Amino acid sequence: TNTLVAFSQIGNRNEFSRSFSSGVLIDVFNYLTTLILLPMEILIDRITPSSDIFHRGGYLARVSGAIAITISEKERINIQLLKSLTKPLTKLIIQIDENVLLSNETNQTIGKIYCTPHLMKCKYLFRSMIEKFNDYTVGIILFICSLIILTGILLLMVKLLKSLIIGVIDDTLKKILHIQSYGWKEYLLGYVFIIIGIFGAVLVQSSSVFCSVLTPLVGLKVLSLERNYELTIGANIGTTITAFLASLTQTGLFFRKSIQIALIHFLFNLSGCILWYIFPYFRRIPIYLSYQIGHIVSKYRWF
Repeated sequence: TNTLVAFSQIGNRNEFSRSFSSGVLIDVFNYLTTLILLPMEILIDRITPSSDIFHRGGYLARVSGAIAITISEKERINIQLLKSLTKPLTKLIIQIDENVLLSNETNQTIGKIYCTPHLMKCKYLFRSMIEKFNDYTVGIILFICSLIILTGILLLMVKLLKSLIIGVIDDTLKKILHIQSYGWKEYLLGYVFIIIGIFGAVLVQSSSVFCSVLTPLVGLKVLSLERNYELTIGANIGTTITAFLASLTQTGLFFRKSIQIALIHFLFNLSGCILWYIFPYFRRIPIYLSYQIGHIVSKYRWF
């Protein structure tokens, strides 16, 4: 998503270089973290095997499993967040039969056809198409439509941000985002921006959306790549909180497994933050690599 946003500034080489560096920053962070944690997971799993599903695997799997088994299903919650706003619109486009989705039956469509016990057909946009074709065809059409809408909204967002930032807002944002301190104050200021990133991702329930807003700001030099790195790390952690809350809505067999998956996501990003931010020397590595990638891509835009 961030990379798509960066391509909206491809017309200006310098802007594109900065925005693309920002766009791949999260990817570089994730790849570097994976390069460290994946071998650890494999090694620990080989050294200390276990038959218990919640204590099998490496560091991430075992720690998340140990936490997951301590959470009782009585603590499950029913949280909707933004879903309560999007669900009415979604139901007008497509409706899913959850019973078919969870069953092993393959001769029924996942798209819901009948909505009442009296066999009254559901009323939504793609029902007749599901009856005429199949789930796969409708799924592909919806996927393509989603990509087109997403790309259009992202491009519109960049244009809107660019028009708003030029002028008074530009100066105001620069004063806020380019706050500089020295010594331990600068060190703590970085963590303040990480916390802002956490709350930002929780608020919009998506690190991709939050970081996509930051990408054009980096391209326009309103936000530095270093400051964006702190906000991105925070957003990476913040998005796992939403996943954890969603896991608490599950029931039965899926309850602890979904919690464990959410915790693995959280521990992965938290470990990445410890590896690539706490120590000043190491935090330069993902920033430097992102900068180099942005420079190379902007130089060979035709590629």
